[in-house]
Amino acid sequence: MVARLGFTLGLGDEAMKTKESGVRLFYALWPDDATRAALIQLQAPMPGRITPAEDLHLTLVFLGTQPSAALPTLQAVLAALPASMLMLNVDCLGHFSKNGIIWAGMQCAPETLAALRYALLAALAQQNIAINQGARFKPHITLARDSGSDSAAQDMTPIIWRANHIALVQSTTTGSAPRYRLLASRRLEGTS
Repeated sequence: MVARLGFTLGLGDEAMKTKESGVRLFYALWPDDATRAALIQLQAPMPGRITPAEDLHLTLVFLGTQPSAALPTLQAVLAALPASMLMLNVDCLGHFSKNGIIWAGMQCAPETLAALRYALLAALAQQNIAINQGARFKPHITLARDSGSDSAAQDMTPIIWRANHIALVQSTTTGSAPRYRLLASRRLEGTS
Protein backbone atom coordinates (compact mmCIF):
# COMPACT_ATOMS: atom_id res chain seq x y z
CA MET A 1 0.00 0.00 0.00
CA VAL A 2 1.11 3.52 -0.74
CA ALA A 3 0.01 6.43 1.44
CA ARG A 4 -0.03 9.97 0.01
CA LEU A 5 -1.52 13.04 1.67
CA GLY A 6 -3.88 11.02 3.82
CA PHE A 7 -4.95 8.80 0.90
CA THR A 8 -4.00 5.14 0.82
CA LEU A 9 -3.97 2.94 -2.28
CA GLY A 10 -3.92 -0.82 -2.03
CA LEU A 11 -4.34 -2.05 -5.60
CA GLY A 12 -2.59 -5.37 -5.90
CA ASP A 13 -2.40 -8.13 -8.45
CA GLU A 14 -5.79 -9.52 -7.43
CA ALA A 15 -7.66 -6.34 -8.42
CA MET A 16 -5.73 -6.08 -11.67
CA LYS A 17 -6.40 -9.74 -12.64
CA THR A 18 -10.13 -9.08 -12.68
CA LYS A 19 -9.82 -6.68 -15.62
CA GLU A 20 -11.97 -8.80 -17.93
CA SER A 21 -14.72 -9.69 -15.44
CA GLY A 22 -14.80 -6.51 -13.38
CA VAL A 23 -14.52 -5.88 -9.67
CA ARG A 24 -17.37 -5.91 -7.14
CA LEU A 25 -17.03 -2.67 -5.17
CA PHE A 26 -18.57 -0.39 -2.57
CA TYR A 27 -17.73 2.71 -0.54
CA ALA A 28 -17.91 2.30 3.24
CA LEU A 29 -17.14 3.89 6.56
CA TRP A 30 -14.54 1.77 8.34
CA PRO A 31 -14.63 1.69 12.17
CA ASP A 32 -11.77 2.80 14.39
CA ASP A 33 -10.36 0.33 16.94
CA ALA A 34 -12.61 1.45 19.83
CA THR A 35 -15.78 1.21 17.74
CA ARG A 36 -14.71 -2.16 16.34
CA ALA A 37 -14.11 -3.48 19.88
CA ALA A 38 -17.58 -2.34 20.98
CA LEU A 39 -19.17 -3.99 17.94
CA ILE A 40 -17.30 -7.24 18.66
CA GLN A 41 -18.78 -7.24 22.18
CA LEU A 42 -22.26 -6.90 20.67
CA GLN A 43 -21.61 -9.89 18.43
CA ALA A 44 -20.60 -12.26 21.23
CA PRO A 45 -24.07 -13.65 22.12
CA MET A 46 -25.42 -13.64 18.56
CA PRO A 47 -26.41 -16.78 16.67
CA GLY A 48 -25.40 -17.42 13.08
CA ARG A 49 -22.18 -16.61 11.23
CA ILE A 50 -20.47 -13.68 12.94
CA THR A 51 -18.98 -11.06 10.61
CA PRO A 52 -15.19 -11.18 11.02
CA ALA A 53 -13.94 -8.22 13.05
CA GLU A 54 -11.77 -6.93 10.19
CA ASP A 55 -14.82 -6.84 7.87
CA LEU A 56 -17.15 -4.72 10.05
CA HIS A 57 -18.21 -1.57 8.16
CA LEU A 58 -21.12 0.68 7.20
CA THR A 59 -21.80 0.66 3.45
CA LEU A 60 -22.45 4.12 2.00
CA VAL A 61 -22.83 3.26 -1.69
CA PHE A 62 -22.80 -0.19 -3.30
CA LEU A 63 -21.26 0.08 -6.76
CA GLY A 64 -21.81 -3.50 -7.94
CA THR A 65 -19.44 -4.92 -10.51
CA GLN A 66 -17.35 -2.23 -12.14
CA PRO A 67 -14.64 -2.56 -14.82
CA SER A 68 -11.10 -2.42 -13.47
CA ALA A 69 -10.51 0.54 -15.79
CA ALA A 70 -12.89 2.57 -13.56
CA LEU A 71 -10.71 2.13 -10.44
CA PRO A 72 -8.66 5.33 -10.93
CA THR A 73 -11.87 7.35 -11.34
CA LEU A 74 -13.43 5.72 -8.27
CA GLN A 75 -10.29 6.48 -6.26
CA ALA A 76 -10.39 10.10 -7.45
CA VAL A 77 -14.04 10.36 -6.30
CA LEU A 78 -12.96 9.10 -2.87
CA ALA A 79 -10.06 11.56 -2.68
CA ALA A 80 -12.29 14.52 -3.62
CA LEU A 81 -14.99 13.96 -0.97
CA PRO A 82 -15.57 16.75 1.56
CA ALA A 83 -13.30 16.44 4.60
CA SER A 84 -15.70 16.22 7.50
CA MET A 85 -15.67 13.61 10.26
CA LEU A 86 -19.07 12.21 11.31
CA MET A 87 -20.41 11.50 14.79
CA LEU A 88 -22.65 8.44 14.64
CA ASN A 89 -24.74 7.20 17.56
CA VAL A 90 -25.07 3.44 16.95
CA ASP A 91 -27.99 2.81 19.30
CA CYS A 92 -30.17 -0.01 17.97
CA LEU A 93 -30.10 -3.56 16.68
CA GLY A 94 -32.20 -4.85 13.83
CA HIS A 95 -32.87 -7.96 11.77
CA PHE A 96 -33.33 -8.44 8.03
CA SER A 97 -35.35 -11.65 8.00
CA LYS A 98 -34.86 -12.33 4.27
CA ASN A 99 -31.12 -12.93 4.76
CA GLY A 100 -31.12 -13.67 8.49
CA ILE A 101 -28.87 -10.65 9.05
CA ILE A 102 -28.52 -9.07 12.49
CA TRP A 103 -27.29 -5.51 12.27
CA ALA A 104 -26.41 -2.49 14.41
CA GLY A 105 -27.60 0.92 13.31
CA MET A 106 -29.05 4.26 14.29
CA GLN A 107 -32.59 5.12 15.27
CA CYS A 108 -31.97 8.54 13.77
CA ALA A 109 -29.09 8.82 11.30
CA PRO A 110 -27.53 12.30 11.20
CA GLU A 111 -27.94 14.60 8.20
CA THR A 112 -24.15 14.60 7.82
CA LEU A 113 -24.28 10.90 6.90
CA ALA A 114 -26.97 11.53 4.27
CA ALA A 115 -24.93 14.49 2.95
CA LEU A 116 -21.79 12.36 2.58
CA ARG A 117 -23.76 9.68 0.72
CA TYR A 118 -25.33 12.33 -1.51
CA ALA A 119 -21.88 13.79 -2.28
CA LEU A 120 -20.70 10.31 -3.30
CA LEU A 121 -23.73 9.68 -5.51
CA ALA A 122 -23.41 13.12 -7.15
CA ALA A 123 -19.69 12.62 -7.84
CA LEU A 124 -20.34 9.17 -9.32
CA ALA A 125 -23.08 10.55 -11.57
CA GLN A 126 -20.77 13.36 -12.69
CA GLN A 127 -18.16 10.74 -13.66
CA ASN A 128 -20.81 8.64 -15.49
CA ILE A 129 -20.31 5.68 -13.15
CA ALA A 130 -23.42 3.54 -13.54
CA ILE A 131 -24.81 2.10 -10.31
CA ASN A 132 -28.14 0.57 -9.37
CA GLN A 133 -29.19 2.26 -6.11
CA GLY A 134 -32.47 1.54 -4.45
CA ALA A 135 -34.49 4.49 -3.23
CA ARG A 136 -34.14 3.46 0.41
CA PHE A 137 -30.90 3.77 2.37
CA LYS A 138 -30.79 1.91 5.70
CA PRO A 139 -27.35 2.60 7.22
CA HIS A 140 -26.26 -0.45 9.21
CA ILE A 141 -23.32 -2.62 10.23
CA THR A 142 -23.85 -6.33 9.58
CA LEU A 143 -22.95 -8.22 12.77
CA ALA A 144 -24.11 -11.76 11.89
CA ARG A 145 -25.63 -13.68 8.98
CA ASP A 146 -27.88 -16.74 8.86
CA SER A 147 -29.24 -15.98 12.32
CA GLY A 148 -32.44 -17.89 11.59
CA SER A 149 -34.69 -15.70 13.71
CA ASP A 150 -35.16 -12.17 14.99
CA SER A 151 -32.40 -12.33 17.59
CA ALA A 152 -31.86 -8.58 17.62
CA ALA A 153 -34.34 -7.84 20.39
CA GLN A 154 -31.63 -7.40 23.02
CA ASP A 155 -30.93 -3.98 24.49
CA MET A 156 -27.64 -2.33 23.70
CA THR A 157 -25.50 0.39 25.15
CA PRO A 158 -25.13 3.06 22.45
CA ILE A 159 -21.79 3.23 20.69
CA ILE A 160 -20.54 6.70 19.80
CA TRP A 161 -18.59 6.26 16.57
CA ARG A 162 -16.33 9.09 15.50
CA ALA A 163 -16.44 7.97 11.85
CA ASN A 164 -13.32 9.35 10.24
CA HIS A 165 -12.21 6.59 7.84
CA ILE A 166 -13.82 6.03 4.44
CA ALA A 167 -12.76 3.39 1.94
CA LEU A 168 -13.28 1.99 -1.54
CA VAL A 169 -13.68 -1.73 -0.91
CA GLN A 170 -13.57 -4.85 -3.06
CA SER A 171 -16.04 -7.60 -2.17
CA THR A 172 -15.28 -11.22 -2.97
CA THR A 173 -17.18 -14.34 -2.02
CA THR A 174 -15.26 -17.33 -0.72
CA GLY A 175 -17.64 -20.18 0.02
CA SER A 176 -20.81 -18.58 1.33
CA ALA A 177 -19.23 -15.63 3.13
CA PRO A 178 -18.28 -12.29 1.57
CA ARG A 179 -14.81 -10.97 2.36
CA TYR A 180 -13.59 -7.43 1.91
CA ARG A 181 -10.36 -5.79 0.82
CA LEU A 182 -9.64 -2.07 1.07
CA LEU A 183 -8.41 -0.81 -2.30
CA ALA A 184 -8.17 2.86 -1.33
CA SER A 185 -8.97 4.77 1.84
CA ARG A 186 -8.66 8.15 3.49
CA ARG A 187 -9.51 10.04 6.61
CA LEU A 188 -12.43 12.39 6.46
CA GLU A 189 -10.69 14.85 8.78
CA GLY A 190 -7.06 15.37 9.70
CA THR A 191 -4.19 13.35 8.26
CA SER A 192 -3.50 9.62 8.12
